Amino acid sequence: MNNTFNLKRFIPLFKKHSLEHAKTNLLSTAVLAGIAAALMGFAAYSSGGRLPLQMQSIMFIYLIAGAGGIFTSLTFTELGNKRKATGVLTLPASHFEKFLVSWIYSYIIFQLVLVGVFYVVDWAIISVSVPPVHEPNKLVNIFDPEQNA
Repeated sequence: MNNTFNLKRFIPLFKKHSLEHAKTNLLSTAVLAGIAAALMGFAAYSSGGRLPLQMQSIMFIYLIAGAGGIFTSLTFTELGNKRKATGVLTLPASHFEKFLVSWIYSYIIFQLVLVGVFYVVDWAIISVSVPPVHEPNKLVNIFDPEQNA
């Protein structure tokens, strides 16, 4: 048996973490959507209904940097509380497996959720804003380096 990584230990640990933090993660997603809507809505309102591609890219960068730092710090809050830290540290799983679960949530899942929330909110703001006739709003493609320059 491998003491560093064992899939039979990792899957229940991942499920346990998912169930214990589901409420917090859903609430964090709602707060992220609200902040994104407020920022992009204010930007569109301030520019007369226009939301340029460059401003959308800047909003995405600010959201991923700000929310990413906050969400990652929330991942390790259990270790700051002595009562919860004892339970987390004495789980029958390796430290690598515990770190991997936190990393998957704070890096991979967070980015997938952020991109989804960003596009939903961006599309909603662009749909309701009324830009000048000669300058229609377009949805930014964050995966196209030429469009984000």
